[in-house]
Amino acid sequence: MKKHLILYLMIVLSIALISQSVFAQKTEERKLEAFKTVKIGGSFNVTLQEGNTESVKITASGIDLDDIITENEGSTLNIRIRNDKWNSRNNYNYTVDIVLTYKNLEKINSSGSSRISTKSTIKSEDFELALSGSGKFKGALATQRLNVSLSGSGDIEITGNTKEQSISISGSGDVQAIDLKSSFTKINISGSGNAKVHASEELDARVSGSGDIRFAGNPQKQIFKSSGSGSIKKVN
Repeated sequence: MKKHLILYLMIVLSIALISQSVFAQKTEERKLEAFKTVKIGGSFNVTLQEGNTESVKITASGIDLDDIITENEGSTLNIRIRNDKWNSRNNYNYTVDIVLTYKNLEKINSSGSSRISTKSTIKSEDFELALSGSGKFKGALATQRLNVSLSGSGDIEITGNTKEQSISISGSGDVQAIDLKSSFTKINISGSGNAKVHASEELDARVSGSGDIRFAGNPQKQIFKSSGSGSIKKVN
């Protein structure tokens, strides 16, 4: 009986040590080649910050750092889980926090459920933001031309300024950009998504489905088209 108890305790201790090793928080810093586009696939917490040298700091638990891939393809930086680990990781309890330092950033493409935020204002002549899935983006921008694409159930919150912007929403996602000052705004919603935007000179707003558009500013030129139960109205 005593031998069985000792064996049982040894097994429990071994399992505890293995679990502690698997879920222990680990951190790694990596140098990166120059990039202008970031492509993110998976479920990460990503913080973007401007700096003098491209680099990434990864803090992870529940997953090996080697299974988190950061690789360049031309001017695009890919961040993802290693392919042969992806299926098993979908139902696995892991957390990955990423601090990504960039010099010049022109495009973010995120698929999955990553949460992306900016520590500093992203400055770019042209900037493109594309989200698919249930991911989130919250950040400040200073651009001349902005292109936003949201598909799925994700959420986007943008502040700052741009001269002209084009926003496309398909699905049930929401865009909160009323604090992004814009001269020319074009927005199209198909599905049940909602948006709040700003326009000071021209607003081209189109809705098909049950989505709603709310706008601030006093654009002299207004082009509105709504089909379905969606609506386009100025905020009070």
